[in-house]
Amino acid sequence: MSVRTEIRKAVTETPAVMAAVGATEVAVERVRKAAADAGQLPDQVEARVTKWQADVEKAVGSIDPAYLQKFLAKTFDPKTLQSGVKEVPALALARVMEAAGKVEHRFEDLTDRGKKRLQGVATGEAAPIKEAAAEVEQAVVGGAKTTGAAVKRSAAAARKRTASTKASAAKVVEPAETTEVPETTEG
Repeated sequence: MSVRTEIRKAVTETPAVMAAVGATEVAVERVRKAAADAGQLPDQVEARVTKWQADVEKAVGSIDPAYLQKFLAKTFDPKTLQSGVKEVPALALARVMEAAGKVEHRFEDLTDRGKKRLQGVATGEAAPIKEAAAEVEQAVVGGAKTTGAAVKRSAAAARKRTASTKASAAKVVEPAETTEVPETTEG
């Protein structure tokens, strides 16, 4: 084998390169799916906003101001907050360790996927990534042009629904009554 071939083989077989190829393939796959689903997106957004609006109106309508006041006083009690603060360092360490494990596992998955992709390109079973990227770009540009107006209409409808929900909430939730303490005169 020539030195050039050996260097090329050594570089392309490193885990970092394979993980990069795997990540690229995942990105291409997701963009293809997003481009295919782009036409349905405005309808899905509008349906979700409608459902959320109904849920918020229902929740706001069922709020008991006295219960809310007690709940907030209990939740933001200084002793409760102080005990929670003591747990933060241990909780942060646990989350960091969990995230590190997930990153390591995902890196291995991407390395395996990249290795398979490179083997497929070498044997002619898979299209080079450059061709796949061009295909995705065409799909995204075409999908974006056809759905842009529908997304704008859905956003306008969502804004109207949000304003309506906000107005409904303002009618239901009134400021809590305050009791005045009578002034005492010392004499």
